[in-house]
Amino acid sequence: PAGKSFTLFRDKHSLPVGAMDGVHYTEYELQLTPGADVFVYSDGLPEGVNEKNEQFGTDRIVRVLNETDSSDPETLIREMDRAIRNHLNTLLMKEILFGRLKEGGKVRIELVNGALDLKC
Repeated sequence: PAGKSFTLFRDKHSLPVGAMDGVHYTEYELQLTPGADVFVYSDGLPEGVNEKNEQFGTDRIVRVLNETDSSDPETLIREMDRAIRNHLNTLLMKEILFGRLKEGGKVRIELVNGALDLKC
């Protein structure tokens, strides 16, 4: 839809979440506008390689989100899954989270029982 524009939030990377016990991670608090979508992924998505040793990459992630002709979260996830399968020939749904802030506000990502949890 017109006006939809996903962008990449760049930060200084730390150890992967859950890689070691006792690691302190940087906390981010982002104020988002009503209706904002949040797409979160682990390093396994952009670093995933196909049989030609080509990474999926962050550019492809942003392009798929922006080129999907819908702002419906289920449609966006379905299109991302299709792009992942087409490029990597595998399922990586454990690598991504997606949420929508209907009223705006804050989002928090936590590690819960070894898995990422998105709290909107």
